[in-house]
Amino acid sequence: MTSLLAVNGFIHSVSDPYATAILIDDGVVAWVGADDTAEKVAAAQAPNAQLVDLHGALVAPAFLNSFTTEDSVTGRAEYGEVLYTTTAVRPSAHAVPYVPLDRADADTQSHLYVDLNDVSHVDAALRLSRADRRQLLFHSHREDQLAALLPLLVDDRAQRQFPGSHRLILGHLITDDDVSQLNGLGVSVTVVPSPETETITAPVASLLSAGIPVSLGTGSTPHSLWHGVRSLLEHQDPDQRVSARAGFTAATRAGARALPADLAQTWMNASRLAPGSPAHLNLWRADELSVQAPDGRVSGWSTDARAGTPLLPVLGGDTPLPQLIAHLHEGNLKFGTL
Repeated sequence: MTSLLAVNGFIHSVSDPYATAILIDDGVVAWVGADDTAEKVAAAQAPNAQLVDLHGALVAPAFLNSFTTEDSVTGRAEYGEVLYTTTAVRPSAHAVPYVPLDRADADTQSHLYVDLNDVSHVDAALRLSRADRRQLLFHSHREDQLAALLPLLVDDRAQRQFPGSHRLILGHLITDDDVSQLNGLGVSVTVVPSPETETITAPVASLLSAGIPVSLGTGSTPHSLWHGVRSLLEHQDPDQRVSARAGFTAATRAGARALPADLAQTWMNASRLAPGSPAHLNLWRADELSVQAPDGRVSGWSTDARAGTPLLPVLGGDTPLPQLIAHLHEGNLKFGTL
């Protein structure tokens, strides 16, 4: 496995928000830090590392797509995604499949996908989940479907004898009362763009304020997750806008938290750039990097290291979305060039 020392860039790492260099060795992040010490560190830890000049590119954790309807056997490396959840029957090795209830007996290893266009399956799915601890992924397309589901989730919560949470896919608006009912049910929410507008309409800020975990998926739209992050930043309801940092978290670490318990911790470690983490990462070219507020304003990069806020691309207005230069999985190049 090739060792790699990348310098002269911006490394999105909470362990060192000012890092400009990263060392990858044996498929994991070995070090992040400053250019002026990079070659000395590499000489000691990985003397044969390939040296790459990033020319100001951003190195960030790979995206975790929390839901896509794409049925793919090759993955979405060209979108910078290292893992995604899907209803595909034959997903790639980097996907977590959720199968319909009628396939549950044939595929005992998979968790269950419940499309609320047919609510008759909900009771049976909840019973099966309680019996063998499968996670359920409910897909709500309209507000009335969610209204029918919520009382069933309340009853399920009372009967459940073990910890664990279900997931809910939202591609539509919900009420403040819906948010209040979701709070306390142990359900995480994956927001996806509306198929009609290709923008996020779910009240993300309200969900986060209620303590409900929110992750981001592409759903049926053909966009990268940057499109979804920008949609969160420029939500049609100004009160529901969140920062670029919160949106990026929804596209990375929050996706790991939403996974079934047996996978969550593994992918949580993979969704950050810090020594010891798997080297699942993207190299991006962006016009400008900064710390972007929820209403699209751009604040100056803090000179206080205690701020601990790594830079992200400016996404507001007509600014072009970042362009993927390269995607690495366990330190191996899967897309692009170095």
